[in-house]
Amino acid sequence: MGDITLPPSVVSTLEAAASTPPSPGPGSGGQIQPTEAAGGVSAVPVDASTFIQVAVLPNPNPLYSTTTVSVSICARLMDASGNLNYSRWDNSFAVSAGITFQALLLPGYLISLAVTCNTASIPSGVLFVVGGLVHQANTGLPLDTLLLSSYVSSFAPAGWPAGALTDVSADQGAPCTIPFGASAPGAHCTLTVPDAYFLPLAAYVGFTTSVAVANREVFMYASIAGGPAVYLAICPNTQAAGLTVGYLFMPTVSPFAPPALDTQVVGLTSELLTPGGTVITIAAAAIQAADQFANGYVYGRAWL
Repeated sequence: MGDITLPPSVVSTLEAAASTPPSPGPGSGGQIQPTEAAGGVSAVPVDASTFIQVAVLPNPNPLYSTTTVSVSICARLMDASGNLNYSRWDNSFAVSAGITFQALLLPGYLISLAVTCNTASIPSGVLFVVGGLVHQANTGLPLDTLLLSSYVSSFAPAGWPAGALTDVSADQGAPCTIPFGASAPGAHCTLTVPDAYFLPLAAYVGFTTSVAVANREVFMYASIAGGPAVYLAICPNTQAAGLTVGYLFMPTVSPFAPPALDTQVVGLTSELLTPGGTVITIAAAAIQAADQFANGYVYGRAWL
């Protein structure tokens, strides 16, 4: 039998079909399936309707309320002929607002994805990145394929396939100071944890007592999700009328400061990882109407 010569239009159609990565089949749930590209490279197939989507979640910590950062998103792709293509997208945004980025990819194979923070002095625990692939230009849809989920900082980028998938409570957290709100005379001082998680490590507040005779006892506690108080520290020394004393709460095994000093060092009972919405309070037993807390803050580590 002689050789059969196909029409040029048929040959063109077959070549185009061979060079296009397969779409997800029935039963795959729309999930893009990993494959092996030319040369044995592990990759994810990308068709003509695949978008890369990277979201940096908004961070409500007041320490970063006015901070703007620059983040680079880089992707490396291989086309059906084995040629490598590189794409880079730079984005600037407010940390408090976050950003969701999408870009349509060329058909082929996604080899790697990396997210880098270009802004100096951004620690881990501030920018949490979630990235992957979707098949519609709509940032409100869930990812078809999750590729990365981790913190990115000035000191460490995030990426796929080398990176690990983590949640927002991972890593060391970002060191930060959260101030107490202004307290009215006769009122305790409180703050509400703005982050996803916060670990108090130290606190300070000044307390001025009026001339009203009473022995005030200062203590610190946390209320998680409206639950009962979890006491973090209690100063064993009382404060009499007409005094101004600073209270420093910190992990310590040193003796408490004697009553005569104007600074009391109070040991925190234990570390307590608090979720967002937790109310931290520094209060005084037997507080009088004209007593005043001032200049209070809590230092610790925050996640998102």
